Amino acid sequence: MPKLYRRSFNYWYPGTNAIRQIVSSYEKVIDSGDFLVISEKALAIAYGNIYDEDLIKDDIFTRAITMFLNRCIFA
Repeated sequence: MPKLYRRSFNYWYPGTNAIRQIVSSYEKVIDSGDFLVISEKALAIAYGNIYDEDLIKDDIFTRAITMFLNRCIFA
């Protein structure tokens, strides 16, 4: 029967050594071959691979396609 372990971590800022924190937190409860599920967003922030969406400017074509999809397809 699979066991579920959940650990709380502090917020990971860019440059955080997430792997070291994960290993030190779980090294006593996991064995070789076990699965470890980690939030993709948390790792993206720790590795600095996240961006501010306000910096991306959209054009008229993008707005038109978005309006069409939201009103006609996803309505």
